Amino acid sequence: MQSNRVPWPAEFEDVLGAHLAERPAPGALAPDLDLEDAGIDSVTVIGLMVELETRFSFTFPDELLTNDTFATPENLWKAIASQLS
Repeated sequence: MQSNRVPWPAEFEDVLGAHLAERPAPGALAPDLDLEDAGIDSVTVIGLMVELETRFSFTFPDELLTNDTFATPENLWKAIASQLS
C-alpha cells in the first residue's frame, strides 16, 4: 500500500527526534506517531517550535498553534510545509 504522507527532510526528523523521549533510528519516524505519547508536552512544544522556526526560517502563524498541529509528525510537517511553499 502506498503512503500518502508528505515527505519531509532528514533535518526535520533530526530536530523532532531530539525532542522525543526515545529518539527513533534515522528514517524510522512514523508519520502517525502520537507525539504526546512520545514525550512532547506543552513545555517541550515551545522549544521544538523555536528550533523548527529557526532551522526552516519561518514563523508559525497563530492559526497553526493547535494541538492538532503538534499531534503527529505528519501533521507537524504539513503545517511547516504550508509555510515554506
